[in-house]
Parts: sequence; C-alpha cells; structure tokens
Amino acid sequence: MACSHLTMWVSSKASLSDTTALCFLSSLNPFQLPSSPAANNPSRPSSATPIHCGLRELRSRIDSVKNTQKITEAKKLVAAAKLRTEDIDIPSTKVRPVKKVALVVVTGGRGLCGGFNNYILKKAEARIEELKSFGI
Repeated sequence: MACSHLTMWVSSKASLSDTTALCFLSSLNPFQLPSSPAANNPSRPSSATPIHCGLRELRSRIDSVKNTQKITEAKKLVAAAKLRTEDIDIPSTKVRPVKKVALVVVTGGRGLCGGFNNYILKKAEARIEELKSFGI
C-alpha cells in the first residue's frame, strides 16, 4: 500500500464560502522544501500556515477533531439541562397575576407641542379605562 504525503494549508480565518482557505496540494517528493505560500496561490490569506503530514496522521487528526466535536456537543447538552433546572428554581422567572399597575405619562414641556400633549393624555386615559375594564 502506497502512502503519499500531503501539504495542507490551514487558515485561522476559514469560512465555508472561501474555498482557498483550506486547500490540499499533492506533493510527489516527500523531501521537497515548501515554497512560499504567496508564490503558489496569491489569493490565499497571509495567515495560512502549512501543515505537512502523511495520510495516517491526517486520518488520526480528523478522528481527534470528530471526538472533540462529540465532547463539545455533550457539554452543550449538559449546560442546557443545567440552565433549564436553574430557570425552574428562580421564583422571579415565574408568571404571576397582575395586582397593581403604575402608569407614567410624560408630555412635552417645550412650546408648540399642545397637540402632542393632548394626544398623549387621551392615550393615557384610554389605557386607564382599559385597565379598569380588566379589573386592575
């Protein structure tokens, strides 16, 4: 079984739509020195760093990333369960019946705002009547 060596470019600013952030280049000579990244691909970001590894190392790296993803998902589920139990224990998060209502009405104090003030006061009176009809 033949084992080829790969050069993998990894960027810290990778995105799903950017295909140049992660590119695999096949190298026929495993002892060849890597050339500068700008010479091979000028569109590759300057933050990309080369990682030289064989197929076995690459597969083991993929497996370790998958295991890390599983652990991360498990931790997310545990955190969500803890958050739900904390929400149940906090009494201020429960819905309680309304007993008293305070209404703060603010009107304008500058000149030429009489129409605005009348509108605000009419809306406040309508809201008071609505709350009285609810029995509050």
